[in-house]
Amino acid sequence: MRARRRQSGLSLIELMIAMTLGMILALAIGQIFLSSRFTSTSTNENARMQENARFALGLLERELRMAGYLGNGSTGTFSGTVPVIAVTDGTGLNSSDEIKVSFYGSDSTTVGTADNTIFNCIGEAAALNQAVVDRFYIATGSNGEPSLFCDSVQPANNAVTTTTELINGVESMQFLLGEDTNSDTAADRYLGPADPALNISNAVGVKISLLLRSSANVTEASDNRKFNHFGQGYAPADVPPGTDPGSVFNSAGATLTDNRMRRLFQSTVALRNRTN
Repeated sequence: MRARRRQSGLSLIELMIAMTLGMILALAIGQIFLSSRFTSTSTNENARMQENARFALGLLERELRMAGYLGNGSTGTFSGTVPVIAVTDGTGLNSSDEIKVSFYGSDSTTVGTADNTIFNCIGEAAALNQAVVDRFYIATGSNGEPSLFCDSVQPANNAVTTTTELINGVESMQFLLGEDTNSDTAADRYLGPADPALNISNAVGVKISLLLRSSANVTEASDNRKFNHFGQGYAPADVPPGTDPGSVFNSAGATLTDNRMRRLFQSTVALRNRTN
């Protein structure tokens, strides 16, 4: 009988095939890992944006609902320096609007001592005749990101103003004022803050729109979308009104190459101290 030859190794062709299959397998595993990581990062960034938006809108809503508040027995008054509400068009970063809101505090059983139910935007309590004057605007934050800021006049000493950076990633902020034109305490039309037809003393509601962006580069392609804060009814064909250029972010349709995720968040708030 002829003796069987025992295999002593792999041929060059077999080795090359094995190496090729190994490389394909490694690439497939790497692609799955990268895809999973990208999905996880995108999900986390989207959740963070939503959380920041909820906080920002919640804070602005609370302030606007308090606008014009006077506690029982208060002798406080509203004026140019202590307005119920004042909105300035396009003065912030990316032509963002800014808003100033004022209201008075509340006393405990001790006159002149705050009962800790009325606070400014940085958590300082205001007593009965102490005014809260908070100004919200968009500027560049300490980490270089666009951020929501608040300037607050200290209730106990109106000579002191404190500036606080509240939320990162707020790229654009816009407002429309709901005007009551027939004295029925309901908004009959919403106008931009610079619209010459607006009588802000008749404002009974405010529409808020915030554009937030992710802190990380999580999109796979560049973006040239136009972000229309208040829709086609206010800015047809994504062309902002002449009196409100910031109402459409990236109105020129420029290519945004930072690969950030962006999303609009809106809310409408009644100025209840005007409508009650």
